[in-house]
Amino acid sequence: MSKKQFALLFFLLPFFLGNQTAFAMEDISLTFGVVPIKPPVLTKKIFEPIKQQLEKKVNMKIHLIIPPSIKLFTKKACAENYDLIWPNNVGYFSLNEKCNYSAIIQGQPAFHGGVIVRKDSGIINLSQLRGKIIASISKKSYGSHLFIKKELEKVGLDPENDVQFIIKGNLEWIVHAVINKVVDAGGIRLETLDHKKFASIRDELQIISTSPPIPQFPFAVRNDLSWDIKSAFMEAFQEMQSKDPEGKKILDGLGIESFSPASVQEYVDFKRVYYEALK
Repeated sequence: MSKKQFALLFFLLPFFLGNQTAFAMEDISLTFGVVPIKPPVLTKKIFEPIKQQLEKKVNMKIHLIIPPSIKLFTKKACAENYDLIWPNNVGYFSLNEKCNYSAIIQGQPAFHGGVIVRKDSGIINLSQLRGKIIASISKKSYGSHLFIKKELEKVGLDPENDVQFIIKGNLEWIVHAVINKVVDAGGIRLETLDHKKFASIRDELQIISTSPPIPQFPFAVRNDLSWDIKSAFMEAFQEMQSKDPEGKKILDGLGIESFSPASVQEYVDFKRVYYEALK
């Protein structure tokens, strides 16, 4: 190699290395895992706009991943396959303890579980549910199952023998089952009744028991994610406001009014309440 060729190579080397770095940066992306507690099409409709807003803020590609099962979601999260996650509260307890995730954002306000019956059923309190059928979302759900069992015990009923629980993972099914007298009572997330699809039947229902406030499911990140990205995520979420059409769409999709920094204490307190209810 001549001196002239060597000099030219020396001059161009930073340019090539710079381009390689740029190409490598373009390949860097983040992953956003969402727990599959809603139908896949609806889940994507809710979380795709959130993903897009976050991408704008961090100026990086984010892959939205909705696994087919909660078990697979948890497995992938624990393998640190996600940078950002949206788990349910119970899932978050485990992922926080064992799998290196911490909540950064939560929705506001908190929500409530409770028991609904038909207004014309004659049932006005829990003690009248002896011998009745109660539908709930899941045996692990605090608001629609565990809280109700504890409240039944307080009025002298044995949840295992004095009432019959049936588990239906579909909240809409439970509401209509109460209306159509398929079941006597239903354990649900009460704020769901404010949805427009229940407007025509809302007045036919009565709430006979309401749970304490339950924190909204958190958005959490891997503990080793860079602070720059964490803070950018937090800023992006708090910029999603109801006064902006896109922000309002996101908030309405999640059934919340705003985002706020996650309160560690709220999740610690609810974790204690939840595990107490499991006993």
